[in-house]
Amino acid sequence: MSSTVTISSYEQACSRHGWEVPDGYKFAAYAFASSSITGRVWALNRSQEM
Repeated sequence: MSSTVTISSYEQACSRHGWEVPDGYKFAAYAFASSSITGRVWALNRSQEM
């Protein structure tokens, strides 16, 4: 059974939200492994070195 919650403001939505992340979970490792962002990040870092 599911319930519906009415949110009337952005602040209320933020206050009710919570992340449930397992201990040891690494967001960056997941992002790099599951998307094409790696090349873009490398290019950005490389351009800042010059």
